[in-house]
Amino acid sequence: MLRYAAFAAILAAPAAALLADPAQEIADADRAYNELAGKEGMLKASLAYASPHALYLDYVSAHLEGAAAVQKVFGTMSPTASLSWSVEGTSAAASGDLGYTIGAYVYRQPRPGQADFVEHGHYCTIWKKQPDGSWKFTLDTGQADKTP
Repeated sequence: MLRYAAFAAILAAPAAALLADPAQEIADADRAYNELAGKEGMLKASLAYASPHALYLDYVSAHLEGAAAVQKVFGTMSPTASLSWSVEGTSAAASGDLGYTIGAYVYRQPRPGQADFVEHGHYCTIWKKQPDGSWKFTLDTGQADKTP
């Protein structure tokens, strides 16, 4: 009887792994990234969620990857500025190791003596599952809307 219980446990482990929803995991990682950015700022949050080869389209030269790209994009961002976003859609490859999120963002930069600069836009982030099981973004791009 003990052998049957051990065999059932071995069979159940892969089944549990199949129940994981990579698209949900990706959306959760994107939301956690946004939450950390709100608490710690974009530089620190991006360094935590960028893969070693992360790229930004439309922001920096493609030859800058990972921490160097994050530093170029967010290293000079004003500490009073904020960038927040919300996931509107996500999908994952059948392999379960790659996917994307899309959504809307708001960038706000306070300006002393005048109205804040506010930019609304949409983004797409490509996420890759890391060897430790975490999700890190490998490519990020966004486009400002013409009107909010």
